[in-house]
Amino acid sequence: RPVAELVERRTRLAPDAVGIVSPVGGRYKLLFRLPAGVAPLRTCVPVKGLALRCAAGTGKTVQDVLPPSPHPKGGVYKWVRNDWRNLPELPAELLAVWAHQVGASRTETVQDAPEGYPEPMGLTDDEIFAVLAKISPDVSYPEWIKVGQALQHERPEAGITFWIEWSSHGSKFPGEDLLREKWAGFGHAAKPVTMRSIIRDYASTADADEFDVIEDPREIEMAALGLIPFRAFADRDTPRWIVRDVLPQAGLGVVYGAPGSGKSFLVFDLAAHIARGLAWNGKRTRRGKVVYAAGEGVGGLTMRTRAYIQANEVEGDELDDGFKFYPAPVKLLTDDWKPFAKLVEQAGGADVIIVDTLAQSMAGGDENASEDMGRAIGHCRALHEATGALVLLVHHSGKDTTRGARGWSGLRGAADVEIEVVRDDETGQRYARTAKQKDGQDNETFYFRLAPVDLGRDEHGDGLSSCVVEYVDETTGRRKPKGGPHVTLVWGIVQEYVDLSEGTIRIDDIVVLACERSAEQDTTKVAAATKRALEQLRQQGFITIHNGEVRLA
Repeated sequence: RPVAELVERRTRLAPDAVGIVSPVGGRYKLLFRLPAGVAPLRTCVPVKGLALRCAAGTGKTVQDVLPPSPHPKGGVYKWVRNDWRNLPELPAELLAVWAHQVGASRTETVQDAPEGYPEPMGLTDDEIFAVLAKISPDVSYPEWIKVGQALQHERPEAGITFWIEWSSHGSKFPGEDLLREKWAGFGHAAKPVTMRSIIRDYASTADADEFDVIEDPREIEMAALGLIPFRAFADRDTPRWIVRDVLPQAGLGVVYGAPGSGKSFLVFDLAAHIARGLAWNGKRTRRGKVVYAAGEGVGGLTMRTRAYIQANEVEGDELDDGFKFYPAPVKLLTDDWKPFAKLVEQAGGADVIIVDTLAQSMAGGDENASEDMGRAIGHCRALHEATGALVLLVHHSGKDTTRGARGWSGLRGAADVEIEVVRDDETGQRYARTAKQKDGQDNETFYFRLAPVDLGRDEHGDGLSSCVVEYVDETTGRRKPKGGPHVTLVWGIVQEYVDLSEGTIRIDDIVVLACERSAEQDTTKVAAATKRALEQLRQQGFITIHNGEVRLA
């Protein structure tokens, strides 16, 4: 309802009350001063839609949110009526409700409630009994305790009566005294058990629709998604790519290979192309931010970084904003992902998070166990949800390389993309293959080699070196030019026709052939792109150009 109507309806009894409005629709607070001699009260919901909350009791303060504090879901709380420094006394109508809950002459103990503590549902006595009737009192001990904790959250004072009554019908009933002892020890928890969770998880035959105050989060999520008609679904946006046909904008990816295959070098090179926005292997690349979590080989990765800078003529701090390193493993069997996600967001976010290697990030876990791998995958998904980044795991292949990545087979099912990296033991040839592409084509292969880079000498005079990735043609073994799809197109034309033209081909002829083969219909654009591509090929040492004629270098 509109705020004005809400304020009018809820303040008719107390026009002088101080009012607070929540940015979440339908939430409104009235502040009063408790009359002298009236006992404080724990948070309770005497009737649906009305919550009573006491801001002080026995010298302690119960946490609450006051303007201008932000709401977790957006917006801020606002003062809307009267002055908070001049609180009116609780009016008679509400005082009667208050007294009914705790007894006006009885002092109660109010415990501290953590920030964000969930409100009780406001179930009536009959509704509570209806829920308990659908749960056997002979449930396991942990379930029995949870029922008690939920009843205390719903009815801090009277809930013990429901717990005793329900428990007394079971064969394990330990007696009323023990229940009261357990009840006294529950207290507040940061994430308390509530009647909502009891209905969802333990009252297996209970129908949530019987309790109209229940807001099942799954129902809310499904309602937001809705059912989409066929044509509207067909018109939805197509999958987006970070690297076209190679790395999708998705949740989880795996790059795997045997030791020495070059998988970490390949992943590093992919990451650098993304950070610089350069086409990778002729594939269009969307410029993005990369965070590389180096769980092992940090020293070697440092050398690899220097080699890349030297071989690719990286200037100054060109990569500093788009490519960052975390020099330690993210422990995926723990909640490490939470502070790591916060660290990533504080640094400006990421489009790709590389975890190198999965084994180091699962230290102490069993890669073949569904429980450990399931937890690690779940935390990767949570990291994706928190940051929006594709989480790319660097992993090992198994002893039988034909069976894919090492460990639990569920990893393949969870991944949106899998890239296998192979080194042929006989020929030494290396290649990367898209073993799984959820929204694209499988088995696309990219051949490469590791080119050594001399990095000088250390302080002891010993030589330093590392390698960079160079992509090569499968048949000739010669390196492939760097650049986008049009560079690849032009290079193919040059190789195909230069030998048919006595070792040279004119630029004008290349432009004509490029216009015939390009998907772009604007020949002026194709001609300009072709000349730019030829210049790139010349700068990279693939061709020479003299008097309008192109020759292989």
